[in-house]
Amino acid sequence: MPTLQVPIGSGFQASSTAAAVIAGHDLKGKTIIVTGGYSGIGIETVRAFHSARAKVIVPARDIAKAEENLAGMQDVRLEPMDLLDPGSIDVFAEQRPNEDVPFQSIEAGANRASNRREWLPQLRQQHHQEPPRPR
Repeated sequence: MPTLQVPIGSGFQASSTAAAVIAGHDLKGKTIIVTGGYSGIGIETVRAFHSARAKVIVPARDIAKAEENLAGMQDVRLEPMDLLDPGSIDVFAEQRPNEDVPFQSIEAGANRASNRREWLPQLRQQHHQEPPRPR
């Protein structure tokens, strides 16, 4: 059954660029984790957050490819993580401080979460079909 989409009146359209959407926002002091941030639309997502002065962390299975694709964005931090490997996700998550993490968002596909308690199960569910857990 198709879902009826209703405009939200943001002032943006399908043709709006990430640069246009982020324009005027200063994200200095904010930390954003972008999975898939070294290919496709992820590169533009990283570029937009970086241009708004956010601290950006890009987990990557292929660090060399990520370095190549994100060349010129010196403040973007790359860290190893393979979304196909639950153990790798756990290691990445354990490198973050526990519940009171100092990041504001994780951009993972179409999902968005604001703390580790939200994003770790979300990441696992998205990539490993783990059933959702009650909060």
